[in-house]
This record gives sequence, structure tokens and C-alpha cells, in this order.
Amino acid sequence: MTAQAYLLHDTSGAVFGTGFTPDGTLPDNAIAGTAAQVAAWQGSTVVNDAIIAPPAPAAPTLAQQAAGLIASGLTIASTGTPALDGTYACDSATTDHIQAEMVAILVTAAFADGTASVAWPDVTGALHTFQSVAAFKAFAVAVAGFVAAGFKVMNGSSTTLPTATATIA
Repeated sequence: MTAQAYLLHDTSGAVFGTGFTPDGTLPDNAIAGTAAQVAAWQGSTVVNDAIIAPPAPAAPTLAQQAAGLIASGLTIASTGTPALDGTYACDSATTDHIQAEMVAILVTAAFADGTASVAWPDVTGALHTFQSVAAFKAFAVAVAGFVAAGFKVMNGSSTTLPTATATIA
């Protein structure tokens, strides 16, 4: 006999493990399997001595796609300051920080810490320096529009996924 990979299954046909026998002798409740079947055994079943692969995962819903877009961030292209080009996070903590900066800008016409510029990280951690409140406002509005469009899809009030890119001046 030759060596054989196998899948172990219970009496209902649910596969619960794999193994390898050097002499080809299969244990009880085992069925011979190919290397590919053994590698992808989780979720498989055995029906009438045939290995049935698990069904393909369902396609993500629009809401899941929108959440994924937001989680991936917004890619900004700046026509006036290419140094601002990058993909920026849009998670809750980041949007909270953007809102805090915008409150300071709207109330005092300056960045929250009183400086003339603010360095902002992109998703890789690289810092991009916004040299003016006008540039930061454009960035904040782009992020807000992206996140708002994504949330409309997530709450079911829209079926149009947001574009994960924006151009600012």
C-alpha cells in the first residue's frame, strides 16, 4: 500500500480533522483525500463516501462593503500641495481628532494647538504637513463626505458606495 492523506468525519458526515498514514491504512470514520482536500478540510462534509467542500462564502453586503471602504481609509490627492497626497485613516478615533481640529479652526481660525501648521499621519504612519487651516478644512470636508456616504449605505438609506478617493486643492 502507499501513503495516504485522509479526512476524519463523524457519523453525520461532518469533517473534524485530518491525518496521514504511511502505509495507506485508514482509521475508522476516515476517507482518503487529496492534498488539496486535506489542506482545505474545515467546513467540509462527507456524503455517500464523497468529500463535499464547504460552500463559498457569501458575497459581502453593500453595508459590509461600505464598512470595508471606511476601514481602508480615504486616498487624498492635493492639486495645490502634492505633499498632502496619501491614504488617510477614517476610523472613529481619527475622525474625532479631525472634528476637534475643525472645532478649533471654526472658533479660533487656528489649529487646536495654536501652531501655524499641523502634521497628520496617513495609514502608513508617514506625516503630511497641512500648512494652512484652509488646506486642513478641505481635507476634513473630504473625509466627512466619504464617511457620511459610507454610513448612508451602512444604515440602508443609500445604495451608492462612496468613492475612496478625493481631490482637494
